[in-house]
Amino acid sequence: MKKQAGFTLVELMVVIAIMGILASTAVGFVAKYRQRTVGSEATVMMKQLLEAQIIYFLAHEDFFPKWGDADIFVWNNGVDPSLGDQQRALNALKVSIPIGHLLDFRVYRTAAGSPATVEITSAGNFDLFPGVPRIKGTVDKTGKMTGPTPF
Repeated sequence: MKKQAGFTLVELMVVIAIMGILASTAVGFVAKYRQRTVGSEATVMMKQLLEAQIIYFLAHEDFFPKWGDADIFVWNNGVDPSLGDQQRALNALKVSIPIGHLLDFRVYRTAAGSPATVEITSAGNFDLFPGVPRIKGTVDKTGKMTGPTPF
């Protein structure tokens, strides 16, 4: 009897089962590393925006946006008012807020003379850090920065 080249059905089923086990294990790792990546980007962007607020304050003796001006909203999906607000932030703070990075940004003031506040929220179905879907940071007129803190 001549032996035919190829794989038996059992061998193919074993290989498919092993590939399934490896794929199911990888899904958990991908989600974990995605969370770490987006959380790290949020932290870096917050630090850049708060440092830019200090530079803006030194030049204008006020934070951006000025009290009474519209808040800055930059959404992950780039819908209005994101593009206009992204350009306003770039012109004033010289920081380009990314669109399409699974993060929503808000830069605002709560009252005249109040600290500049930056909020960053996950636009995906995951937390920036374990149990933390959004972070907040502030900088006051003395240059003291707080954050990122979960809220």
